[in-house]
Amino acid sequence: MTQRSITWRCIHVSQEDLHHIPGHFVGLSMHSGYFEVAAPSYTPDNNQHSIQSIENTPVTQLPISHEVAVQHGLEHARRDAFKVFLTQAIKGIRKYGPDLATYYRRRYIYYRPWIEYAVLINDLPTPSDAETFISMILFLSLAGMKLDGILSRQVMAMTTEQVLEQLHTKLTREMWSDKPRVDFLATVHWLIVKSGGVSHVEIQNTLRSVERIVPELMSRNHAVEPIGNANIAAVLETLPRCRALSEHNVNMEFIQKLAHQLEHVHILAIAGMPFFVRLDLVPTSELTGFATFTKTVFDLCTSLNLYENGERLFAIWTYIHSTQNDELRKRLRPHAHYFLAKFGESLMSASNPSQMVLDVVAMACVTSLFLTPWGTETYRSAPILDFDHMVKAPQHGY
Repeated sequence: MTQRSITWRCIHVSQEDLHHIPGHFVGLSMHSGYFEVAAPSYTPDNNQHSIQSIENTPVTQLPISHEVAVQHGLEHARRDAFKVFLTQAIKGIRKYGPDLATYYRRRYIYYRPWIEYAVLINDLPTPSDAETFISMILFLSLAGMKLDGILSRQVMAMTTEQVLEQLHTKLTREMWSDKPRVDFLATVHWLIVKSGGVSHVEIQNTLRSVERIVPELMSRNHAVEPIGNANIAAVLETLPRCRALSEHNVNMEFIQKLAHQLEHVHILAIAGMPFFVRLDLVPTSELTGFATFTKTVFDLCTSLNLYENGERLFAIWTYIHSTQNDELRKRLRPHAHYFLAKFGESLMSASNPSQMVLDVVAMACVTSLFLTPWGTETYRSAPILDFDHMVKAPQHGY
């Protein structure tokens, strides 16, 4: 059920009158002898004896209990104040949602990292809504760890509930640390959004090293040995064996759709290749080479859409390497006429110059590969040779 939006304000209340004020109990007030309550904006100001002041002044240091400081020392009192503060924030955000989180962000600026963690944990999907989210977690986990190691076997054996429980445990532990990791926060927020969920986390941190961070999140400790380039073919073979995906048809279309949603550089080869290509039969070296080629193109032409142009790039890639590997031509041959028709329709309607150039080059590559007799005078004619040199030269260093 959708929660009604609430605007919160800060009210300071004496202990004996706490039960008269509706809202969320925050903790000790900066005003001695009072407690802070986050109250809905419609709360009436009709008890002048219990309301010390109404304000929105940011708090940079939590108020501490004088009694605790005297009995146990200042450091203990500070830890106790933080524990009460964060416990109440977690309860309030769980009950009232992102509106109360906004109150905490504005009033407790220094404690933003802990507040954002409380928001993130509250935003984690339920098992029934986590299909795509879990798929992304598993894919990136396996892509960033040794597939013959203990951790990968543990991840493969997890159910959906266990994956979510592991994330909840890891994030909760991090939230209670002295300095919560921003990269954990940014990564899980990004995955929730990419999987089609809603995350109310407010963060501007640039996402980095997803393939390193996700395995850490799935590990019971931080010690995850980094690997080099992911063995995409091995990951594709392993993913369908994950227990959490046992009820799903983890075929190439499923994996390519997942890769498209992630839009991550290390899996461009998967997102870009046409559905008819059996990626589990493609050598890792070819996948890596195609990924590098794809990344180069999109670094040069950022206005192009990867997923919509995967078939064009695959056609060009096939043309470039046709003399080295005839298997590429065999994969593409049955679809040559379909490609020409599709690329031609795109060319007729395209307005982006980069898209038009890509359509023309892809059509020329398919035509040269399948509709021009190899070894004939036509194939060896000057225009064809010039085109051949133009397309292949950047790849082969001519």
